[in-house]
Amino acid sequence: MKKTNYLLPVGFYDIIGEEAKNNENIIQIIKNSFEEEEFNYIKTALLEFDDKIDDDSFKTHDILSKKFLKIRNDITPQIIRLVETKFSNYQDQLKLSYIGDVLKSENKDLFYERQLTQAGIEIISPKSIKVNFYIIDVILSILSKLKLENNLITFSIPGILPRLISQLKIPNPDNLISALKSKDIIGIKKYAENYSELLLEISLNNFDDNLINNEILQSERENIEKILNVKKQILEKYPNSKIDIDLFDDNFSFQENFGFMIFIDNFQYPVSRGGSYNIGNKNAIGGTLYVNHLLKLYNSP
Repeated sequence: MKKTNYLLPVGFYDIIGEEAKNNENIIQIIKNSFEEEEFNYIKTALLEFDDKIDDDSFKTHDILSKKFLKIRNDITPQIIRLVETKFSNYQDQLKLSYIGDVLKSENKDLFYERQLTQAGIEIISPKSIKVNFYIIDVILSILSKLKLENNLITFSIPGILPRLISQLKIPNPDNLISALKSKDIIGIKKYAENYSELLLEISLNNFDDNLINNEILQSERENIEKILNVKKQILEKYPNSKIDIDLFDDNFSFQENFGFMIFIDNFQYPVSRGGSYNIGNKNAIGGTLYVNHLLKLYNSP
């Protein structure tokens, strides 16, 4: 009999034994928490029609429709599709949750995992003004149940840079935006002109609350105040949490005006990420937990 090559592609894996039990424990704790908060569980399709050529999803061709398909690489865009179709006439607040695998054709993380498990919650047309804190509170509560409490929460305002820099009317706005994104001190000093001191302060340091009164930031005052309010609520309930505000962090895909990431201990990658976004004329906010990362940090009871 011909010997079969059982090697898996790079970035794909089997989970067995104690690790499999831990993975199931994590998912069950997450799922129970979502149910306690009365999120409606949904299960989305693995395959979608695809019109994007340059994203990091696996592609295939459908012999029935003769169209290109992609294997989902993120579940939140599927939520957007659902809201725009099946829930298009739903006007009330909608709370959705999901747990499922996504596949990426490329992953630049250290572990190079390309099969990832996402668990997340989304609130469409939220009613509460405290919804930003609520999403993070649900996630921090789950991390507490997993005994992963030594956390750092980072906040940013996705999309702020083009808006803010356009106000300054400087000769090379694109170069300045690039320098700010990469935290290039020399580039910031070169392109920011008279605003270099302020922009370096915002870019390189944890945001000083007093800077909210600076004239340049007044157009973003509402977004900054939103972050500062959430920061205050978190520290009241989770006093051991560390907070970092990096207004210019642009490490988000479709979020707008409010974004967050949660890190544990010295682990290099976020265990959770989320923020606010729009679906047509509807406001939405959500957060995703990365089960693969949680599994590396989790110690079974």
